[in-house]
Amino acid sequence: MMTLATRAFSTIDQNRFASVSGDYNPMHMDALQARRTQAGAPVVHGIHLLLWALDSFRTSQPELPPLRSLRSQFNKFIYLDETATVSIAQQRPSGARLVMSVDGAPRSKMAIDFGHAEVEFPAWPADLREPISLPRLALNLDFEQMSGCSGRLLFQMTPTDAVRMFPAATEWLGARRIAALAATTCLVGMVCPGLHSIYSELSVSTCEESGREDSLAFRVTETDPRFRSVDQEIAGGGIIGIVRSFARTPPAQQATAQSLVGLVTPEEFTGSVALIVGGSRGLGELTAKLVSAGGGRVLITWKSGAEDAERVAQEIRSAGGACETFPYDAHKP
Repeated sequence: MMTLATRAFSTIDQNRFASVSGDYNPMHMDALQARRTQAGAPVVHGIHLLLWALDSFRTSQPELPPLRSLRSQFNKFIYLDETATVSIAQQRPSGARLVMSVDGAPRSKMAIDFGHAEVEFPAWPADLREPISLPRLALNLDFEQMSGCSGRLLFQMTPTDAVRMFPAATEWLGARRIAALAATTCLVGMVCPGLHSIYSELSVSTCEESGREDSLAFRVTETDPRFRSVDQEIAGGGIIGIVRSFARTPPAQQATAQSLVGLVTPEEFTGSVALIVGGSRGLGELTAKLVSAGGGRVLITWKSGAEDAERVAQEIRSAGGACETFPYDAHKP
């Protein structure tokens, strides 16, 4: 494989892309909330990685043919400060295959086909022509609510933003297509599925538009509750295609300390001191509450969840228990 570029995405990079795309999903922006997801820590926006890959590809080959279609699969997360590498896995006159990897292990795959646009822009229903307001916070929809979602999102990324962040890709595809691709992450992360979302796959073709509205129309075409998958048809900015995503199961809320009183006898742990590493959430949180309900003194540690740890401690104290918190990182000597 031929390496195109290598880069580690920082918090500054993350904030900049969020501001131009409109995707402020906590999975990307909030370390405390991200740790409650499958990722466990903030991850780089998949579309940010895709646009960087396209920009690197065009930088390496300034005479690329026009783009006819693009498919990107986001198989595994890439975390902030991880060193990502984009490489050409295969190239021929009709297209190319790019791979995004970390330490040699593939995380995302991109399939690019060259050629002029052959798809016509669809005639959308009139009720999808009025843009919706972008929510300030990611929507927290029930899975059943997602099946009927549709609307139109105004582009958040300006032509100036596109040129500044992805100059080569913008020259190749045009600023409106770059903005449309960026709008898909806003759609998934902020609107549908919204708060508890994972962007899985993007498959688009270029098209010629009769009008030039700076917005992305979308409508959910299929949902599957078995896998909590959500497929949406999109069109706008010179692209048309499908966005595939998953609605994550929301983080479990542990029982309150007060509700656990009575499950153990009041003196069951009297005289004992329990050190619970990672007691700010999950089973550690539940164990801390049970031990304290039995009269034991509890010490809970946290690595990045100071607020969560203090919340648990305060809840235990309010229920009459004894609890202290302190930071601890098992990776350090």
